[in-house]
Amino acid sequence: MTMNGSHPTNYLETLKKKKIAVVGLGRSGFATANFLLKNNISLFISDSRQDIDRHALEFIERNKIDHEIGENSDKILDSQLILISPGVPRDLPVIKKALNDGIDVINDIELLYRVLPQKKIVAVTGSNGKTTATALIGEIFNSYCSTWVGGNIGKP
Repeated sequence: MTMNGSHPTNYLETLKKKKIAVVGLGRSGFATANFLLKNNISLFISDSRQDIDRHALEFIERNKIDHEIGENSDKILDSQLILISPGVPRDLPVIKKALNDGIDVINDIELLYRVLPQKKIVAVTGSNGKTTATALIGEIFNSYCSTWVGGNIGKP
């Protein structure tokens, strides 16, 4: 295994050996769970909502994913890596406990960074205009090199 910065270049392979929880099954959480499954990485899904999307529920059942709906229980703490969706507050009691216990808690963007450690990444933050700025930056870079634009833009 070779290293680039602090992340192994075969990070996906290391994930196959870990217990992973995806907390929040909104658009980003669903996309993250789908990405992990497509890379043969098993996971546990937790969503506090009782009324999750029908397609998400079918996805869970079709792929026989261990899950809990309607709560975020301490079962999440059985994981070595917790992936939280943007809508999941970091001050959620179970997430605070995970952080205090030293469990790695990251979001989908950090996962992407770890999976693609040799790629250059430009991040756009702020209160207004992020989607427009991201699209513009993507077009500018795309005129010079192969570029991928991602984030909470439309469909993750």
